Amino acid sequence: RNRWYKGGLLNAYKYRNLFLNKNYGDFGIMQMSVNVFNFFLAIAGLTLFSYFFLYPIIKQLWNTWLIRFDLLPYLEDFFTFKFTVLDIDISNVFIFVSLFLITFATVVLAHRNAKEKVRKASVFQILYYFFLYYIMLSFITLIVILEVIIGKRQSGSSMASNRKFSKKIYMAAGVFTLLIFALGVALGIIMDYQRLRWSSQANEQFDLDYKRLQFQTIYLTYIQNDNASCSVLYGSLDDAISDLDYSLDRVTQYEQESRLQKNQFTLIKRRYLLDNLKYWVLARETKRNCNLDVVTVLYFFSEENCPQCSDLGVVLTYHKKIYEQSLLVFPINVDLEKDEPVIELLRKRYQVYSLPAIVIEDQKYEGYYNRAQLGDIICSSFSNSRPECAD
Repeated sequence: RNRWYKGGLLNAYKYRNLFLNKNYGDFGIMQMSVNVFNFFLAIAGLTLFSYFFLYPIIKQLWNTWLIRFDLLPYLEDFFTFKFTVLDIDISNVFIFVSLFLITFATVVLAHRNAKEKVRKASVFQILYYFFLYYIMLSFITLIVILEVIIGKRQSGSSMASNRKFSKKIYMAAGVFTLLIFALGVALGIIMDYQRLRWSSQANEQFDLDYKRLQFQTIYLTYIQNDNASCSVLYGSLDDAISDLDYSLDRVTQYEQESRLQKNQFTLIKRRYLLDNLKYWVLARETKRNCNLDVVTVLYFFSEENCPQCSDLGVVLTYHKKIYEQSLLVFPINVDLEKDEPVIELLRKRYQVYSLPAIVIEDQKYEGYYNRAQLGDIICSSFSNSRPECAD
């Protein structure tokens, strides 16, 4: 492969006058184009492979290191299934499946043309060809480019001319390819509207839940020392906040994958922000009325200009898993500050000037805190000692 690709690169340069030259028929129009673009596609393929496959793995390992590889609090999540059809990036899935089926059909037709059968022993090689072969070729191509740059070369060969160009075949292939991508984009647009509909319905449900909990809080002001009612109220409040956090994560994912509805998803994120703040106020009232030993956290973060925000978010999530209902976390995305003056009001109230920042029981902490440091701060915020703090 190294020799073939190096020769291909050198000959593509040497015979560059053949590139898109109709006088050389299919070879000039199609094959030379493929030969040239293959080198650009190889670099693009490695970049995409690194971003969509390697980077998430490295990021997950980094997040695991942030919590010092303590995965026990997350075991429950492995048995919790919250996946829905709306979570699928339908455009990319449709295009991937379509191209996979075309490649599979090509392999089958190639075996038939060669009068060969697909043997059981060759199934592994075929799967390797589908999923890993082109990644390997991308690495080889990159190595070849580097070797050519440093002067490690080999000779090319002569080229024949006066070939025919099959315009109809390539036009048909181009139309078919565009059709696949167009259908994928159309399905993505339909999915966008369905996601917007689900997000709006979920937001209406949270409004209803908030009014219910608000009524329960008002009712408790007329009842003194009713521990049973307080427990029911606080349990419902924690469930509502957890559902709100989960839905907000999904809306954020939908916004990133959206093709045409980003502004609408931003409006929905603003509504979720206001819902979070309403629940924060309600949680403080419930804590005061019911004399509960819980800790509330305002988490100020940015998705655009704060590299450490996601790291602190991982550590906060870890402690939420540890303390469960005793720790309530309310995220505030300051990227929405231009549209929501309430964020500026809170930042001035707590003098939050840099990110990330957290406000624990009205005490501000700016910057990143590791697992142990944040654990000490949370433990000191409880009124009574807790067994989780003994570690």
